[in-house]
Amino acid sequence: MTIKNQVSFRAKTRAVPKIELYKQTTINGKNSEPIKIQNKKQRYFKEKTNGFCCNSYLHFIAVHDPDGSLWKEGNLYLLSKLKRQSSSICPVPQKTIKDIAKGLIEFRSWCLENGVDFLTDHEFELQRPTFKYAIYLHDEMERGNIALSTAKKRATQVVNFYFHLIDSGYKFKHDLFGGATERSVYYLNAEGRSMSKNVTSTAIHKMFSRASETPISQEYIEDGGKLIPLTEDEQKALVNSLKRIGNIEMILIFLLALTTGARMQSVLTMPKSIFDNSKHCVKGFYHVGIGPGTQVDVKNNKPHVIHIPKKLYEMVCVYLESKRYKSRLDRSAYVNEDSNSQYVFITSNRNPYYSRRSDKKIEDLKNVPEGGSIDQFITKKIIPDLRLNNEMFSFRFHDLRATYGVNLVRDEMDRIKKTDSDVSDIRGSYYLDILGRVQERMGHSSRLTTEGYLNWKEIDTFYMDIQNRYENMLEEFKNDY
Repeated sequence: MTIKNQVSFRAKTRAVPKIELYKQTTINGKNSEPIKIQNKKQRYFKEKTNGFCCNSYLHFIAVHDPDGSLWKEGNLYLLSKLKRQSSSICPVPQKTIKDIAKGLIEFRSWCLENGVDFLTDHEFELQRPTFKYAIYLHDEMERGNIALSTAKKRATQVVNFYFHLIDSGYKFKHDLFGGATERSVYYLNAEGRSMSKNVTSTAIHKMFSRASETPISQEYIEDGGKLIPLTEDEQKALVNSLKRIGNIEMILIFLLALTTGARMQSVLTMPKSIFDNSKHCVKGFYHVGIGPGTQVDVKNNKPHVIHIPKKLYEMVCVYLESKRYKSRLDRSAYVNEDSNSQYVFITSNRNPYYSRRSDKKIEDLKNVPEGGSIDQFITKKIIPDLRLNNEMFSFRFHDLRATYGVNLVRDEMDRIKKTDSDVSDIRGSYYLDILGRVQERMGHSSRLTTEGYLNWKEIDTFYMDIQNRYENMLEEFKNDY
């Protein structure tokens, strides 16, 4: 028997194209502007405030209850993330807001489905909403429905949400966290110096306190996710697959990631000004600055220099003069008065593959481009083509960054062996030398991240000069350019 009109307890998100961030006041000051509030007789005005990281925010993610109404407390928490903080990036990336909103949706949906009032605590600790949700997450983890990392992340998001509620004046009779303690955590900064920061720990955090799902592993590299570098044969198979498929934009996008280590958002937000033929080639590479002031988005707004192989750089220059690129640009809404600001990579729908944080035109789009087309291309084009050619490996785009890093480490190890044939243990006597060079090229803030590349299980399997590797790879496309 089918049950009709089942009640949905699932909360949802909706993107608000643009929200203005201001201070509401009843005083008509010099720089105030009137605002209309429905069913309010009192006149209100808005004033700019330094309390937020920006005056307006594009494509803000709002949380809605199943009936379509806004979830007040959840959205006020999301808005608090836009307040100016010394440690935050301005403006806060949409991805960050979306990630927090996703955690809030899971919690809100669970509350609605289980009849839990998230603002009502309980005399008994395990009946308080924070603990009940943590127990639910723990059970889901034990059943294998979610990973430990997911459970920890969702529990932390809810704890932070309740800290915000308390800071905002909400009163609870009982302790929602089973005690909160601060402790100092020591770590190495980008220069390798020991630093410390205060971390708040609660009983809820301790429910998920296992260090990791598996012991420290060399099966993957931790660099913005669990990355698995492609082997030499897999790299060749990928290049051959790209050539068979023949999508020029994807060829250039994947090769830029594979040969520079640039993240997806960096490759896809590159402007034409990078490829203006005025830059000098140094030992077979063009050194290109990315980050603030370059129109290329980077993680945590950290400036960085990537090295683009000469042949690939020239391939992109040829593409930018092609009829195919100009045709896409002619009908694109993303035509800027300054031609050097144009996106290098535009989809067949005439939109960027990934919008820059500073791009004001995304206000007109229903969804913010964040590289989804690349993931679809891998799933629907590359993987099927690999299978047809008896290649059974799978990968994610971000794995190309790890592949570049491993190639770089191997090149550094080979360089040292050529200059010091007597060395027996490269990672013993030359460890810091390799570590520093690779950290600089990868743009890592933490040396611990770089160490993951030096400790990867297959790092010693072969050595090949990195420039020769890239030249051989790009040679596959010589007849196309």
